[in-house]
Amino acid sequence: MTIDVDRNTNDTHISDISNYTEYNEIVYYEKSQETNNMWLINFPAVITTKKMMLTIHKYIKDNINGMAFEAAMTVSWFALKYNVTYKVYLCLKKVVLESKELTLENLYNNALILTKDTDKNFNHPSLNRNCIGT
Repeated sequence: MTIDVDRNTNDTHISDISNYTEYNEIVYYEKSQETNNMWLINFPAVITTKKMMLTIHKYIKDNINGMAFEAAMTVSWFALKYNVTYKVYLCLKKVVLESKELTLENLYNNALILTKDTDKNFNHPSLNRNCIGT
């Protein structure tokens, strides 16, 4: 499989409102896996299990050198054939759906990154003691 190293993406897919799902004040955008660019798996992407992430990390360690981490994750995603069974989503702020135009720039400017500073559920003593900078 060839993966395009260009950051170009499928603008038609981004502008199609049917690729967005709202749940609990969070908007999820289903990324197009047909675009096959090097940044399919990027942060903040939803990866569902710790086991999956560890498998991707092991594949990178064993098979990939000299590549940006997110690009290496994408190569691993396809090599492990996760694209056959799983979907990739971006978590977005709800305001993205109020935008007049759904664009790649708009998606990344409205990415929802949950941390102990932005989500009170992360602000828990058992988590805080394991976080850098706390």
